[in-house]
This record gives sequence, structure tokens and C-alpha cells, in this order.
Amino acid sequence: MIQLSRRELELVLRRHMGENVMLDVQVDDGAPKKVLLQEVQHEPVTDALLHADFLEVSMTEKMRVGIPIVLIGEAPGVQEGGILEQLVRALEVDCLPMDLVEKIEVDVSQLHLAKSILVKELKLDPKLTVVTAGHIAVAIVAVPREEKEEEVAAVEGAAAEPELIGKEKKEGEEEEGEAPGKEKGGKAEKGEKAGKPEKGDKGGKPAPAEKGGKDKGKEKREK
Repeated sequence: MIQLSRRELELVLRRHMGENVMLDVQVDDGAPKKVLLQEVQHEPVTDALLHADFLEVSMTEKMRVGIPIVLIGEAPGVQEGGILEQLVRALEVDCLPMDLVEKIEVDVSQLHLAKSILVKELKLDPKLTVVTAGHIAVAIVAVPREEKEEEVAAVEGAAAEPELIGKEKKEGEEEEGEAPGKEKGGKAEKGEKAGKPEKGDKGGKPAPAEKGGKDKGKEKREK
């Protein structure tokens, strides 16, 4: 445990963006030591500096640290109606103390709607060995929830459409199957109305006259 000037430390932190800062700390009359500022605690109300943690480092050994990610530029996907979201706030890397940087800038000026920037797509100093998984998205221009619901509804409607069409065709086929029976019935009725001869008739010839009719003819001639 050491005690140092709060004002002096606050002046040092004001000159740096993040808290990953390399400092030279001299304790009592000893030789200055290279330390890494790991964590700073502030008073919740006044934001006054309360406590700081330092880690002594070796300049010849690599260390693992989290470097803050800062997005720069304007994403065209935002103008297209999307929402820019930063999913990763710090990138975990292995590096030598002399190669440590305070921040990593990520340009989003080419980020369109529904597109993302992955960790493996970042252009970093080869001296930094990335530990964070490469498939993780750093930033994305997300589609608003309302538009997503509309797209899902459209996809579901397109998937259901072939089933409805098949059902309509089936019903149409049943209707076509019923139609021939009705037409046959209509033809039969038409045949009856036309007065076609029955099997007992021969060529539709008139029936022979009754015998009573011939007797009446003879009586007229005798008179």
C-alpha cells in the first residue's frame, strides 16, 4: 500500500483517454519502477479520485490487457434507418509494455444497414496479439425491431402461399369432377323433351287403325 498526491495523479489521467497508462512510480528513495495503471475508483457523487491500482511490469515480458475500443466516423447504415450498436467495449490483447496503446479506433464509415465489423477484420499493429475471438462483432448497424417484424411476416406469408394455392387447385378439381354428371343429366332431359321413339316403336310409324274404324267405313258405302 502506498500513498500519493491525488492532484498529481488527476493531472496525469487528464492527459490520457483510458486508464491503461504506463507510469514511472518512485517509492521513497528507491529507483523508479514501470507500473501499469489497472483500475481507478471514484466517489459516486463528486467523482473525486479515491483509489488506484498499479501493476509492476517487466519491459521484456508480454502482458495481457484490455484496450478500449473507440468508434469513429459516421455509419451510412444509420442514414438508411438502422441503429449503430457497439457490442465490444474493449479488446483483450497480449503485448509488451512498450507496445501498449491507450485505445483502438474502429472506422464505421463503410458500415451499412444490417452489416457488422468483426474482431478479425480490425487492422491492428502486428505487435498486438489479439486474444478476443475473431468471430465476435465489434459494432453492427441493427435493423429496427418494427422492420424485422415486417420482414418475418413477409417471409411467413411467402412460405404459406404455395399451400393455399394447392388447396384452391384441389377444390377446383372437385368442382370440375362434379360438372360432367350435371351435364349428362341435362342431356338426358333434353332427349326426353325431343320425343325420341321408344324401343317398342318402329321408326316412329303411326299405330294401325282399330277394327271398329273399318266397320264404320263399310256402313257409309252401303248407304
